[in-house]
Amino acid sequence: MLYFNSAKLEAMEGKSVIKRFLSWTANIMLLLLMALVFLIGHSLLEANSHPQKSPSIMGYCITPVLTSSMSPVIEPGDMIITRIMTPDKIKIGDIITYKASEDILITHRVVKILQQQEQIMFQTKGDENNTEDQRLVSKDQLVGSFNYRIPYGGYFLKFVKSTVGFVIVIVLPIGLIIGCELKKIVSEWIKEESSKGSSGVKTSGNL
Repeated sequence: MLYFNSAKLEAMEGKSVIKRFLSWTANIMLLLLMALVFLIGHSLLEANSHPQKSPSIMGYCITPVLTSSMSPVIEPGDMIITRIMTPDKIKIGDIITYKASEDILITHRVVKILQQQEQIMFQTKGDENNTEDQRLVSKDQLVGSFNYRIPYGGYFLKFVKSTVGFVIVIVLPIGLIIGCELKKIVSEWIKEESSKGSSGVKTSGNL
């Protein structure tokens, strides 16, 4: 009998540990999902409200890569994280992101730093290209310096910018988060009401 109770207790403790582990994992996944939704949502809102600026979060901006000009360091379809920097911090050999026009960003390597009319100018070149870029990059065009890349992340970002992608990646997770929180609130409320009802029955019985 003692052996049975001991085995049963161990089984219950094992289930409790698994339940706690699953609960912690779910909470971590939820936090990561919330962070992802916030980052993507913030970038999209900022891009729509300020199309002339590169969307940034805490000094970093997210950019999808469409061409192979920086292969193999950066491949088409990658998503790169660019750190916003001032021109004086850029060195020869750095990979920078700059504005070629209002809606086109280019990420190439700095091969020369020049001074023209008391202004810093950058000569850039794609690692895969045979020639340097035709136009110099001014300090006003500079977005920042390449920090790291997320392979295939550019495809994901492109998908999110579509209507279907926005609903799946932004709207549904937000609904899921709200639904989970509401479920917790309702569950706690039911427990409290149940506890009040039980204590009321016991009191009336004692009388």
